[in-house]
Amino acid sequence: MSVDDIAWRAKYGAWNPTSSVVVKNSSEEIIDSSSYKIFARNGLIVFSSKITGPLVIDIENASKTRLGIRVVNKTSSESVEIEGFGFFYNTNVFLPPPLSERPPEATNLRISPSLPYMYSKMTASYLFSDLNRDLEDKEKTEIRWYINGVEREYLRGLLEWNDLSNFDDPIWIYGFTFSSQDVTAGMSVEEFARSRQESILKVGDVVYFTARPNDGKVFGDTMRSASVRVITSPPFISSLEIKGRNTDGSIQSSITTATTAFISYNFFDDGGENTSLVIWYVNGFEFKRGNLGETVGGFPNNELFPGEMKTNAGVIAIALGNDIEAEVRPSSGQTLGNSVRSASKTVENAPPSISSVTVSPSSPTSSSNLQVSYVFSDVDIRAGATAQTDQSSIKWFRKRGFSDAEEVTSVANQQVVPSTLTATGDIWYAEVIPFDGISVGDVVGSNSVTIG
Repeated sequence: MSVDDIAWRAKYGAWNPTSSVVVKNSSEEIIDSSSYKIFARNGLIVFSSKITGPLVIDIENASKTRLGIRVVNKTSSESVEIEGFGFFYNTNVFLPPPLSERPPEATNLRISPSLPYMYSKMTASYLFSDLNRDLEDKEKTEIRWYINGVEREYLRGLLEWNDLSNFDDPIWIYGFTFSSQDVTAGMSVEEFARSRQESILKVGDVVYFTARPNDGKVFGDTMRSASVRVITSPPFISSLEIKGRNTDGSIQSSITTATTAFISYNFFDDGGENTSLVIWYVNGFEFKRGNLGETVGGFPNNELFPGEMKTNAGVIAIALGNDIEAEVRPSSGQTLGNSVRSASKTVENAPPSISSVTVSPSSPTSSSNLQVSYVFSDVDIRAGATAQTDQSSIKWFRKRGFSDAEEVTSVANQQVVPSTLTATGDIWYAEVIPFDGISVGDVVGSNSVTIG
């Protein structure tokens, strides 16, 4: 038997150093004795370089028997006298009995992880051993999984399962009613599955597996792993984003000085009360904090309102140019998850608005001057912003005869149209485009008047 392809050990161990030795290769050719040294008492043949086996060693004992006697005298004051000796001789003393076919064994059965969640990948491991040195026949070895004491037949033979990234995993057949193409954009498979409450495992399930090893000839005993219990996973937040809500309830991705900032997010847990904490930051400094969904002093913790102020610092959150961030620390009951922080949003200028655009008089004559009036509104100007003013644009339109209405550019941005530009039968109206020097608002048209 090869030790390291240089040293080779005789199958039946040491031999008499006086015996003659011949070493042959697999072709029964005698190997030159100058290429190796013999260590009979150690049962070794050591070559000068590596050699490929198998090898055969022929040992021929000399026709003599050698016997050694060791005498130990326990005291130096008394002599030892040897009056005779005898011995028994047996040529089979070093020959081990041939091994019978023994079944293989599976030991050290383990499930990983030892504290699994509902969507953890489950992995089985064990150690295979065989006294006959046979290799494991993994095609015949039987692996069976049990959940709450009931075998799941679709898991037979698997060492791994519950792997969301493997579309051939049984969870995509026996756990989910959707395919990977059905997963909502921006959501992970786990988030989508949680939103539909679909899985193989549930919190509290007890899982174990059994292994019945096979060496290609016989089966070994069926062995069982220790059980693991599916535990509650930490809650987590996804898709955290700050958005703006206008006074009419419409939602936009930007924040202006006229919108309410609020957090949009997805919260996932395995059940329990949502006790998550939200922290708002303005220009990198904490502005306020509180439990999600609760209201303090009339202000919901999930939102920042225009004009909302941190009284002890005199800071208004929704002010032009401020950088707003939000952090959520997910919590379900006593279980905490990892904090998530949103991207920063800068408060933008709120576009101005125009209302009550009116052309008068309502029944003009050819000698009447036309005048447009309107009400200009700007949140920032009302709040004292001196850098912004009413810089709205005015457009006048005239319809004469059967032609379409055309803009009269000569009176652009004028509130008054002189009567010299009008004629009996003309139809006039105006449009006002609000502008505060930074942002443009929505165009608003006036009433139409007919020159009589």
